[in-house]
Amino acid sequence: MTKAARTTRRPDKAIALTPRDHDLMTVVGLSRFISVEQLAHVFFPSADRCRTRVRQLFDAGVVDVTLVSSTAPSLVSLSRLGRAILRDTRPEVAARLTPIRAFALHAVPHHLLIVEMRLGLARIMRDGHLDALRVDAPAEDAASWRRFGLVPDATALVERFGTRHLIALEADRGTEQDEVVVAKLARYERALAAGTADRIVVAVEADLEVARIERLVRRAGVDRMSVVVSRAGLRSGDSAALAARLWRTRAP
Repeated sequence: MTKAARTTRRPDKAIALTPRDHDLMTVVGLSRFISVEQLAHVFFPSADRCRTRVRQLFDAGVVDVTLVSSTAPSLVSLSRLGRAILRDTRPEVAARLTPIRAFALHAVPHHLLIVEMRLGLARIMRDGHLDALRVDAPAEDAASWRRFGLVPDATALVERFGTRHLIALEADRGTEQDEVVVAKLARYERALAAGTADRIVVAVEADLEVARIERLVRRAGVDRMSVVVSRAGLRSGDSAALAARLWRTRAP
């Protein structure tokens, strides 16, 4: 990762892994990189407790920690040992892990917003509003999307009430001009009309951005097949209401 540094490991700090550790390792592995703050929100009662356990896992060689900058959150990824442990304990998860590639520091916030969508969908499932969930980032079937000039940030294959749905996931951090966003959404309209997916979910950083993206969604003619949600909505919004928005009946 450009201009980032790994922290110094304290060797010979073996620990006994708990079920929560294995769940944490699963989320870290599937996310590739995830912030300590995101892990704290999902798994721990406080950020301090999270940092302490991540440090212990790091010293034991299970995870790697990357220091991005003095103002950005530290990123956690699985080490080689952590991947080997998952291969032994959760082979179905290990089979889905993708290689960890370096990416530019300016891409970190966008990546973490994609991770936030993964965590938000997982929360909906934990709350009992999904029967099955699989998130792939990048999209597993990229060829189906490229013919429309698209590469979704991620896709989610979900099952609800015995029916499967494929959802395209896009993270928008407000860095593109409106016309660029509308053009991309118009391509999504064609892709969804062709049956490539059932829905598109666009995540934004702040609640104030929701109205802007919803306006652009309407301009592109894809509003009946789209959901726009903020980071806060993914984290603490009513999961039942969000599930209902995701799977409302699509207009003919």
